[in-house]
Amino acid sequence: MASADSRVSAIRQQIEAGELGPAIEALRALAKTYSETYLTAVSMQKSELLAIEREELELGNDTALRERRNRLKRQLLKLADAIEERLLVSEDETGAVSANAAHYDPPFGSARGQGPVNLMILHAAADESGMNELVKSMALLRHLKRVEVFGQHQVAHGQREKALQQALSQAEIVLPLISREFVASAECLELQQRAYTRQQQQRLALVPILYAPTAHLEQLPIGQLQALPRSGQPITSWDSEDEAFAGISRELGQLVDTIRDQLDYTEDAVSEATPPPRPGQHEGFDYDTDVLIQLFRDGKTERLIQELISITERQPAFFKRALLLEQRWKALKDDRLNATAMPAELEVRHNKLNEELLGLLTEMD
Repeated sequence: MASADSRVSAIRQQIEAGELGPAIEALRALAKTYSETYLTAVSMQKSELLAIEREELELGNDTALRERRNRLKRQLLKLADAIEERLLVSEDETGAVSANAAHYDPPFGSARGQGPVNLMILHAAADESGMNELVKSMALLRHLKRVEVFGQHQVAHGQREKALQQALSQAEIVLPLISREFVASAECLELQQRAYTRQQQQRLALVPILYAPTAHLEQLPIGQLQALPRSGQPITSWDSEDEAFAGISRELGQLVDTIRDQLDYTEDAVSEATPPPRPGQHEGFDYDTDVLIQLFRDGKTERLIQELISITERQPAFFKRALLLEQRWKALKDDRLNATAMPAELEVRHNKLNEELLGLLTEMD
């Protein structure tokens, strides 16, 4: 097998040559096989490339689209660097990880729904000080054993992906610490997407914490959620950060009191011995994700949504999301037909719909 360096080097050459489609597919294959943390991030860049190609057909290759392509190339090069780092770690630690990967401490002391509420904080490494201040603000909640806190960067590289996945599956509240460093981190974007999916399934409460001013947050699904502080003013912009953190802690204390009445714990009763479904098979039905992805690539949104509704009837979590996407698609079509929304708003809504569709297809793949 080729080394991580040679594989990623070939992908970099494709990116520099402007062969973005093949480069994205190669990055996706590496991420899917070796580092699922970056899979959604790669998929989002694929969605952006499809949007650019569609607009190039409609508008021609103007200056704004050329700049978007250049920006996409830069993002892909950053992703290539991140995935290469992860592959190198895997290659260096293969022996040690194989022997010890299963022996890391569990993220929480109690199962979901038992003991303190399991709370997970997502944050960029550069925002470690902000994460520490957030944890300090919850000191009394922790002392009274009302919450147990797990931070994204509490695990080493060799244990990282499995530990983060386990923490997310056991979390009841997830707090993304939003900043420009957060939205620039592929790992943070991947984890917040997974958390958003579980929030949509009523498996956890996702509460963005506005730490530092961040542009274009509304482009992410979590940008539509109620964030803290409620005023919308990021913590670092307050005259007194202590006052901002105290207000957040009060809000979280109220959420902790009621969270277990809001969440769905039914799946937790399923035996861990039950084998997971193979890719493309969920509780008794099969589907070809390649066909679905091709519908997405062809821009056949309505047909894709109808196919998703049809094949997910026996998988409630997927089915519910497919129905919500159908409602959003119908509203988008009506507003476009009746000219009841500005073109820029329609474009943003269409992009968000595509992101949601791609996220759903990624999970089903």
